[in-house]
Amino acid sequence: MPSLKWNALAGQWSDPANWTVLSGGDVFPMAGDDVIIDAPLNYVVTVAGAQSAQDVTLNSSGADLAIVGTLALGGTLQGAAGILNLASSGVLQGGTIIPGGIGIIGSGGTLDGVTLVGSFALGSAATLDFINGPTISNAGSLGTPTIDLMGGPSIAFLDNETLDNAVLSLATTTISVASGMTLTLGPNLRTTYITSGFGWANFEGQGGVLNRGTIAVPQGNLAGNIFFNGAGFDNEGVISSSHAYLHVAGAMSNNGLITTGGTLTGSGDLEVGGDLTGTGTIDLGTYLFVSGTLGSGQHIIMRAGSAVIADAFDSQITIDGFASGRQIYITGLTDDGNINAFWSGGAAGGTLTIKDGTITKAALFLTGIQQGATFNVAPDSNPANGTVITTNNIPCFATGTRVITPHGEIPVEHLKIGDHVLSAFGGTAPIQWIGKRTVDCARHPTPKSVWPIRIQAHALADTIPSRDLYLSPEHALHLDGHLIPAHRLVNGTSITQVPRQTITYWHLELPQHDLLLAEATPCESYLDTNNRNDFENADGPIALHPTFTADELWRANACAPQCRQGPVLDRIRARLNARAAHPRSAVA
Repeated sequence: MPSLKWNALAGQWSDPANWTVLSGGDVFPMAGDDVIIDAPLNYVVTVAGAQSAQDVTLNSSGADLAIVGTLALGGTLQGAAGILNLASSGVLQGGTIIPGGIGIIGSGGTLDGVTLVGSFALGSAATLDFINGPTISNAGSLGTPTIDLMGGPSIAFLDNETLDNAVLSLATTTISVASGMTLTLGPNLRTTYITSGFGWANFEGQGGVLNRGTIAVPQGNLAGNIFFNGAGFDNEGVISSSHAYLHVAGAMSNNGLITTGGTLTGSGDLEVGGDLTGTGTIDLGTYLFVSGTLGSGQHIIMRAGSAVIADAFDSQITIDGFASGRQIYITGLTDDGNINAFWSGGAAGGTLTIKDGTITKAALFLTGIQQGATFNVAPDSNPANGTVITTNNIPCFATGTRVITPHGEIPVEHLKIGDHVLSAFGGTAPIQWIGKRTVDCARHPTPKSVWPIRIQAHALADTIPSRDLYLSPEHALHLDGHLIPAHRLVNGTSITQVPRQTITYWHLELPQHDLLLAEATPCESYLDTNNRNDFENADGPIALHPTFTADELWRANACAPQCRQGPVLDRIRARLNARAAHPRSAVA
């Protein structure tokens, strides 16, 4: 086979003076010719125009094979040293690259129809386009090849492409997909994100990404961000990370497994800028944000401190592990006083139905719910105006609240089991149990759910309360024959919510659900719904983040009907608002 050897320090590929002919009649390399570039010292071999060769061997550490035109390979580019450098107009067309010790860099050049064999790395400043490939081959005994895109290279795929049969290492990397095209990460591709500190990988462009392989951020990494900013992202494989922040700019389909927490100690988030569809599983480390609709078929596993946040929820979504200290936010549903949660089921599974009046807004299938669990809905402005759903919590009195006993008014924290208190229904009742919990509101995931409601002295009637009364948001007062949660009465003047760094709450259990007189105001006693674990002095494990709320089970067993919305509440609020405008005046 004809062959030529480079003999110059620097020059043009097409200049015969730069070549020594070893065999054949070509005076510079052409199609079918073998080329050896191993001249000493530092030099640049410039390929301009349209050139060809069969096999190219690059063996000099100082060699720079600079392609500013097109080099068509019929065979291989391989060697032990040197640089393949593609300028913005440069194209390496066809052939097989076996890098060995060859570095690959570029400033916008194109690899067209190239096969890559074995491991290779792109320089940190490389900017390269791929078309008609690359094909990744695990030839011979090279083992699983590694595609090293660490440290800042920018790669663009100009047509539909598949990367497979390799390990893809990313850090501070940008991968762009052309409009209307899809980059598929194949089933035998493992994408790793290796950095000892903060870093990122960015999939962008107007095209989409389909993952059928494994994307894994190794345990021990301090932080990592993976952005899918293209037209869409489909996951049919596995994404596993305890620390990475995964961001999808548009819609996402998940038919695989995404683990941002699992058994690892991590703080991974998944944020989706559009709708999330599919039938996959998401094991949450912390937060799942969905700007659009969380579609039916998803299986969400919640862990300590996690939250599921979406503008809307389809039916047939399975959520496992929804427990105290975890939240579900419906950002597109404003709690105007008509929102309620209704539970039907048991530990094996059941449905939590969220209704706006009589209209169902979400029906979530929950598994792993503890017996006696309670659910509550409340307005929330973090992360957006909407409704937050919590579970396993109860209403309470703040420290200092005076409760009327046969011996006078006594602060709640000074009462003991066995002491008697006056009942608003008449007579007295003994205290059977006292619950206590100090809450760090500043560290609570939804501080508004635990900030106390202050009912100003005389806000309800003359001498009622006899002085300012502080209750948890869901603690109910007895007004006009109904039990009304304190936060439903907030008017911004005589009844307000007061931010606190910390607060200590107390609750008193009597032989049956009853009405205590706290600061001369009829307020409910504790009703046992198997949720004592919100208190620090209860037996067994303590709930991480209490929010002191109630649910349908509480309403079914309360000593009076509850009122959370409707004409009765409207009438009471109007009376209290009018009273606030004329303090200490009886208003009909």
